[in-house]
Amino acid sequence: MWFRSDEPQFVAWSRHWLKAVLPTVARHQITRGTNRKFGVIMLFLENEYVHAADASARANVMRALGAEAVAQGIDVPLAVCEDEESVVGSRDPILRRFFATFNWYPDWDVEGIADGFDTSHRLQPHAPRMISEGQGGWFDFAWNKLRLQPDTDSYREGVKDAEVDMYLAGAQINNFAMFAIQSGVTALNYYVLAGGTNMGDTGGKDMMTSYDFSAP
Repeated sequence: MWFRSDEPQFVAWSRHWLKAVLPTVARHQITRGTNRKFGVIMLFLENEYVHAADASARANVMRALGAEAVAQGIDVPLAVCEDEESVVGSRDPILRRFFATFNWYPDWDVEGIADGFDTSHRLQPHAPRMISEGQGGWFDFAWNKLRLQPDTDSYREGVKDAEVDMYLAGAQINNFAMFAIQSGVTALNYYVLAGGTNMGDTGGKDMMTSYDFSAP
């Protein structure tokens, strides 16, 4: 499938879009102007790209997108989510400008964050430690029991449904966030901070319209 691949037509249209958007982004970077308290601090050019193509194709696309960003005046750090293979350790002058961020849905293995970030820090020691998606929940499928049970102190207690068992209560989500900070994480994005429902609309395929992820 040519979409999100290194097929020339896709790369050309991607660069066409970036040429239209990035000059505006560039003007609002924190590195521009006299007031540097506010502004864009980083730029993501792909999301969870590891699911889209093989590593060599992804590297080709990220190199093209990164080159366009530089050409359009982007000088804040470039980031990629869940695709460390194509950028970490690269000697390519464009790819080495990227750092990889990671998504963590730890279930009850909160301590696994520490090991994961120790490993990533060894691979990219000069990059910030960032969780681009951090949460203790998940979405619901239309035929399953609702996994979000906000009135339960511990979502494991007395719950037999393995799907419900994945969820963390508020105390565990708070622990997850604090442990991440304790482990050296300097940027944490809840996914999602506030949940909600698309009333009268549709969700993804086979999904309920509630998109909560056990939001705090």
